[in-house]
Amino acid sequence: NETFQGKMKNYCKTGVYAELQVQFKTGTVLLVRTKSTPSERSRAKIEDGFRSISLAQVKWSTPIRVNGTLQFATGFKHLVV
Repeated sequence: NETFQGKMKNYCKTGVYAELQVQFKTGTVLLVRTKSTPSERSRAKIEDGFRSISLAQVKWSTPIRVNGTLQFATGFKHLVV
């Protein structure tokens, strides 16, 4: 059971865009867990696509630089809602 850090940047009903510290192959299925503060949770709604935990498949992953650090821009598709 490995844990990888990242930052969710956007979400919709079908998936999530996040910037991760590691790259995953297209097709990889992961359990994606989101941590947030209570004030952030009150703004995020499930009908808008927000999930605090989701089984998701990597649709694409691209290396990017964020503040001089290598990250991986990653698109996920929710598999279980």
